[in-house]
Amino acid sequence: MASPHRSQAAKRFLLLLTIFILPMVVLLLVPQLALPPAKSAIGSVGTVNSLYNRWLAQYSRSGGDRRLVIPLRYTKGLSSQISQASGQATLDLIGGRLSVNVEGLPEDQPFAVWLVDNRPGPGRSVKPEDGDRILSLGTLTRQPDTWRLEVTLDYPQVKDLEIDLIAVAPANQPLQQGALLFGSPTLFQRLYHGAQAGPVTLLADNPTDIGRDDRAWKGDFHLLVPRPAYAKKGPPPFDQLVADGERLFFEETFDGNGRTCGTCHPADNNFTIDPHFIATLPDDDPLFVSEFMPGMESLEHDRLLRELGLVLENVDGFGNPGVMRGVPGVSALALSMTPEPPGDQAPLARLGWSGDGGAGSGTLREFAIGAIVQHAPLSMGRFAGTDFRLPTEYELDALEAFQLSLGPDAELNLAEMRMRSAIAERGRQLFLQETSDNGTFAAGKCHSCHSNGGANPSALFLAANGFEAGQFNMNLNIGLQRISETLGRMIAPDANPPDEGFGQASNGDGFGDGTFNIPRIVEAADSAPYGHDNSLLTLESFLAFYLSDAFQASPAAAQLSLVDPIPGTQVLTVDNSQLASIAALLRVLNAAENIRQVMASMATLPDIDDPAAHERGLRATLANIDDAIEVLTAAGLHPNAVEALHITREYVVESQGRDRGALRQAIKHAKLAGELLVF
Repeated sequence: MASPHRSQAAKRFLLLLTIFILPMVVLLLVPQLALPPAKSAIGSVGTVNSLYNRWLAQYSRSGGDRRLVIPLRYTKGLSSQISQASGQATLDLIGGRLSVNVEGLPEDQPFAVWLVDNRPGPGRSVKPEDGDRILSLGTLTRQPDTWRLEVTLDYPQVKDLEIDLIAVAPANQPLQQGALLFGSPTLFQRLYHGAQAGPVTLLADNPTDIGRDDRAWKGDFHLLVPRPAYAKKGPPPFDQLVADGERLFFEETFDGNGRTCGTCHPADNNFTIDPHFIATLPDDDPLFVSEFMPGMESLEHDRLLRELGLVLENVDGFGNPGVMRGVPGVSALALSMTPEPPGDQAPLARLGWSGDGGAGSGTLREFAIGAIVQHAPLSMGRFAGTDFRLPTEYELDALEAFQLSLGPDAELNLAEMRMRSAIAERGRQLFLQETSDNGTFAAGKCHSCHSNGGANPSALFLAANGFEAGQFNMNLNIGLQRISETLGRMIAPDANPPDEGFGQASNGDGFGDGTFNIPRIVEAADSAPYGHDNSLLTLESFLAFYLSDAFQASPAAAQLSLVDPIPGTQVLTVDNSQLASIAALLRVLNAAENIRQVMASMATLPDIDDPAAHERGLRATLANIDDAIEVLTAAGLHPNAVEALHITREYVVESQGRDRGALRQAIKHAKLAGELLVF
């Protein structure tokens, strides 16, 4: 018989096993019982899921289910040297035929095409490295006006390979020593094609026939498009992706100088920086590393950063002078970054002020690569692995998902809205009016380039300029860079080289073709200053620019005049008081969008477990309330709505984002404020 002491010890052991050890074993052996995915305090999973479904329908209609098209470009952070060459790789997902066409390569050496399957592991990144699976497909052949490679993939050779990158590199050296051009599938492409991949069937009776008979293998080449390791059957895993992307965006420094994406895109300041916000930061904030980190003095121009919110951007390559630009917000990017067709040489996405802010093929997924290299290095040498680390495949996917989750998933319909303010309602009418009956009545024509307050031109503008109807962003030359004495030049005359926008070819004044992409203006009222160089300080001066000689003589004005030709008169038939009513409309729209964001965040905040994310979400909620109050108060608009917003703020502060009772009261008053703005 066991002693009482041993019996008690056994009972204690069993109790310990039950309480502490068994649950750990269960979680290890049964992963589906693990904790639910984290939640994002800033992004909306519903938004990114809606965008994915919309993309999916369009992608299938355009043949994406049968072929994968990947543009090839110089990629900041991956390419060994800057190159003006560009091209496109097209993979037939049914038959396995890969076509690569490139223009602008040096003619004094051969170039090869490589497929790269990034393999995970400690210290690994998206860059081709030892340990990755790297396959050479052959050498490009020089044609009269292009370089070309046509190859049918051998399925047994590639059946276990996933294409994370396609690279064009010198043929006489290992790919790890450097490539000129890169391209990669987007997050949505990865999710879609990963779900399409089917089984591989050996049709030949004799395996030795493989290679002699192309019909011996029935291979589904969707398998070559990476199926993210985190993807499972069922809906895309956007919950975890968006939450992880938020953490990376605001907390990850990528072993650089301390900056994160959120350093220049803070959630509590419309994802941008401006002089007012900058003045609130301590001197040791990572934004100011050029002031206190030895050897980093040339990373920024300190006065232009502090006084105008301008950052240095080497959009034309690090071998050319950088340009000084404001920081564009990243909200609602999915609604503003689709480039106009045909787009063979255009980036896949219009990002940054000139529409070419993304690295490589210009996708949002690749945007982080260029941003890290540009803004986060430990030295101006910008050596990957030393001055920063490049993101992994998963980190790029998560960052893309998070950025897509920001903002609404559809533009407004201004034609169906009515403003309660008579002044703002008149502004709505002027905003939408694109023709003036040969100048006999007022037409603001804002809708022509900013359809419904977004970043896409109207159907009337597109038709007048020879484009088919569609929802896509455009680059225009509005003449802003022709202003000789901008605010930046007043502060630092020698620190503002000409900024000619899109492209890296010299046009005599600077690098580019003079065009910049159309920005979304629903949140313009609380996003001052304006223009690619922050040269317009107020909303009213921003609107008045369109009555200036600089705009009237610009190529964009000529394009706008095709919508409503009025010989010998101003392109816009409005006066200053009518512009003030358009400004009132933009203020009301801005406040309404602030309220939409506040309502969404208050519904989410109580469920955010991560303390840092919860604090971030709470600050952003209060900032949106403050912005709505500010933009309305500045023009004396809707004092009753402003009062409701003040009460909303009091309840949010009382709740600290946790007390559901106080939040219900906050939601009630926020809803009232919104109803007081728009019918």
